[in-house]
Amino acid sequence: MSVHLFVQETLLTHPVVVAASSELGDGIDLINRFEHGCFALVETGFLPQLTGYKVDAGCGISLRDAGLARFYSPVRPDQLDDPVVRLQTASLTTELLARATLPGFFGFTPGAWVTNADQPYDAIVLDEIAGISPTESEFADDLSRAWFVLTGTPFVSHIVAVPEGASADNREAVTNLIHAGFEGDLSRTKAFAIEQGADPTLIDAVLADVASVLTGDERLAIPELFRRCGLNTGFGSVDWAT
Repeated sequence: MSVHLFVQETLLTHPVVVAASSELGDGIDLINRFEHGCFALVETGFLPQLTGYKVDAGCGISLRDAGLARFYSPVRPDQLDDPVVRLQTASLTTELLARATLPGFFGFTPGAWVTNADQPYDAIVLDEIAGISPTESEFADDLSRAWFVLTGTPFVSHIVAVPEGASADNREAVTNLIHAGFEGDLSRTKAFAIEQGADPTLIDAVLADVASVLTGDERLAIPELFRRCGLNTGFGSVDWAT
């Protein structure tokens, strides 16, 4: 019987999808919709919604010095005064990262956060391919690196949700697949990103930095992200699967 695994499709989970489509994925059945009771590799921002799940304490996706979420502005960030910041993202986790990082790292509190493309803005947060594509913006700052400098902990972008009652063997099969995805050849993910418009230097930096092993630092970072974001997300605590 195969193990059902839902992988939220983002650029950072692409290596896992590649691994699952190879012989490494034998016994793992990737499903394209989240179903309660399956294993799941999802963005950290979804953690408060994962009723009936624990978070794997040793596996996830984290970044320190290079990531996909970047802050762009036409002037130096320290010259911005109550700026309107546009969040051009579909990711709740990117929004949490931006809200948790910008005030503390750059020293300003945004006058407003906007998401509508018709609203004027002074600076912008982009992620995924847009975050690592060539730009004419005068100033660009990597928010994963900013988070690491600000907190001393890595930014955990994705977590592994373990359903209650899952067997140790099934959990090991899932985490082994995820680790294998990042320990193997990442050339297919790089090629995919470049085809979509990513800057080769920037995607190289991300793939050189990304990690799939969670340690104590990463485990501290997850509640810290929810604490610093300033939003009522419904987060209480992390129920770790150890």
